[in-house]
Amino acid sequence: MIAILMLFTGLSSAIFWPILNSLNEAVDWRMTFLICAALQLCICLPLHLFALPKPVANHMEGTAAHISPVALSRTAQRKAFLLIAAATTISTFITFGVSPSLLEIFRQSGASPALALQLGSARGIIGISARFMDMLLGKRGNPILSAAMGVSLMVASFLLMIVMPPSTPLLVTFILLYGFGSGVMTVARALLPLALFSPHEYGLQSARLSLPQNLANAVAPVVFTATLDRAGSGVAIAICAVLAIVSLGFILALMFMVRGAGEPVPSLP
Repeated sequence: MIAILMLFTGLSSAIFWPILNSLNEAVDWRMTFLICAALQLCICLPLHLFALPKPVANHMEGTAAHISPVALSRTAQRKAFLLIAAATTISTFITFGVSPSLLEIFRQSGASPALALQLGSARGIIGISARFMDMLLGKRGNPILSAAMGVSLMVASFLLMIVMPPSTPLLVTFILLYGFGSGVMTVARALLPLALFSPHEYGLQSARLSLPQNLANAVAPVVFTATLDRAGSGVAIAICAVLAIVSLGFILALMFMVRGAGEPVPSLP
């Protein structure tokens, strides 16, 4: 279900970026904002109030709800939580900082406005392909391995932008790597707690993780916009590369911790 919701999120960004760009050119940004506000008020709000089904409690019998997928001590669980929090918060900071600034990054890298818009819109479609792959894998997928793969692709995309001279093939390669990597990481970010904690603890751990992630969501666009304006796309990409490498280090540490764990055991209520 998480992958399906994220699939539609990526599809909407691929569709609405060109539409919003055309509206901005036709009626200016103020009227575009008013149209977006009207869509939220007239379509999204009624859907939330009247169309969404009410949540249904799902109670698991016996100790099944308290069985963790990985046997970790309380100390190790706290360490695992901190590793997940650090890795997902950093990756969230990167994606929510880069995605709104993609068009400006492409323009500063020599792309025409039309090419920049095409590449920016393609990111949503590429992200959808990553989420669709996760849907196909289903329970056979591993959120930790997916996270490692996603961040690795993001690292590769940023390093290519740093070491290669600007060109259209480079920008296409960048958006393919970054779009697919960020799409994989978006799904993995939501599923990582379920890979380490029991169903009974999943809701609590996810709620705790949401606080630093939401703070990163709010701060990232401001920081990246200021960086692009004052230092340019090269510095912004270099910062992303360093942060992505750090995030990958946390995920690898988490992977080694899980590999060293034993059989699942019931966790304390």
